[in-house]
Amino acid sequence: MLLISTNILKIIRFALRVTGRGRGTALPGLIGEKYFYKSLSTLPRQLDKIIVITGTNGKTTTAKIIRSILKQNKISVIGNISGANLTRGILTALAFDTNIFGKVCSKIGVFEVEEASMEKVVKMLKPNIAIVTNLFRDQMDAYGELDHTREVIEAGLKNMYEDSLILLNANDPKVAYMQRIAPGTVKFFGLNDTQIPTDAENAVPDSTKSPDERSELIYSKIFFSHIGLYKSKDGKFETPKIDYSVKNYKSDTNENGLPNISFILEDRNSQKEIKVEQFHLLGLYNVINSLAAFSAIENLFTGNTSREKSPTAGQEIQKQDYSKISAAFGRGEKIDLKNGNSITLVLVKNPTGFNSVLGAINDVKKKNIIFALNDNTADGKDVSWIWDCNYEAVREYNQIIVTGKRAADLALRCKYADLPYTMVDTYATAIHEIVEYKNEDGYMKTRKDVEIYALCSYTALLKFREYLRTVSNIEPIEKEI
Repeated sequence: MLLISTNILKIIRFALRVTGRGRGTALPGLIGEKYFYKSLSTLPRQLDKIIVITGTNGKTTTAKIIRSILKQNKISVIGNISGANLTRGILTALAFDTNIFGKVCSKIGVFEVEEASMEKVVKMLKPNIAIVTNLFRDQMDAYGELDHTREVIEAGLKNMYEDSLILLNANDPKVAYMQRIAPGTVKFFGLNDTQIPTDAENAVPDSTKSPDERSELIYSKIFFSHIGLYKSKDGKFETPKIDYSVKNYKSDTNENGLPNISFILEDRNSQKEIKVEQFHLLGLYNVINSLAAFSAIENLFTGNTSREKSPTAGQEIQKQDYSKISAAFGRGEKIDLKNGNSITLVLVKNPTGFNSVLGAINDVKKKNIIFALNDNTADGKDVSWIWDCNYEAVREYNQIIVTGKRAADLALRCKYADLPYTMVDTYATAIHEIVEYKNEDGYMKTRKDVEIYALCSYTALLKFREYLRTVSNIEPIEKEI
């Protein structure tokens, strides 16, 4: 039955792509989960190791970094690259990785998991390592308050094996609090260098209560939002001991005015250090994502994560070059256009994400910004979160364009922030508004070397990137970028 089910899904994917009716991931996933779940759910047993990553922000990037490091070491790895982070997306990723005999080709599985799906996914995958990145207010109409999101993640963690490893973000109080329910070994990654410069306008916690609601949290350092170093006023809760951290963090700008970041990843127990120079991912938040990935890599082939003997037991990671890692699709992905310009796509889906991205790009001079907002199911119907974003802090820009289904809402938000804007209907028009101009003779000309940053909600990002494939040479999402 397994052989039949995997080949049926591959045929459906092929038919959808050939007929141009989609990327061939959604429909096979629905069919696979509904009709072939029993057989497909046996596929994870063929993998030697499995890592799952959940949390509000950083799942896709952290998973991409881990897979990239494994590939540097010529270790075969599978993941839900297209961002399909429900059960069906993981099952189809595995099904598509099989050969004609139904055998999974990869040895390691690295999967991002939507928060509310953690319990079901953990029961199905039985992962060796789970990473929780952070918890921010996100899609309130779908997830509700942060405490509810924390509870659904905890429901998943409770199903981890006792000899599994759970990696938690020490800088996020609600994530660190999950230690109390976690079976097996728990280790923490996080920043502890108080000298790391931060964006003061984004260093405002959205909650000052300790996770048990018994006391006020006092911060000695806030890196952004509620991510920082803290201690409750009653002294009963504080930043836990950090096992994996960053030191020698430096950030300046290169000759093009773009961020140039370097740092050292440190395993504080073994004293192992990985020097990272010319880091290409935007923002301090991506340094933390790299730290989360590093903590998983350091434990992947140790006895702490081996429930049984596997072909990869005792294997070592020889290469960890984080400078060679490019952004995951839409997470600071820089795309060179055929007309000589470039655009950087960034997913923004909540105030913390928006403000963090803004802090990373704000000092880039003469940039052009596109804000694209939809309210489809995958985005969340409630777009009121844009009013908690710090649009008033936008600076050093040439032009601002707003587009998407909720462009009018963006226009109103920009108006209240005193930001001049142009509202357009399509992504093509958004690009043309920025790069085209009339010369003295009245002829349309195209500017060169224009820097564009597009901050998009999820479905706007997918559609924008789909359009950009017609004016650039980028690969489809299904190929690891």
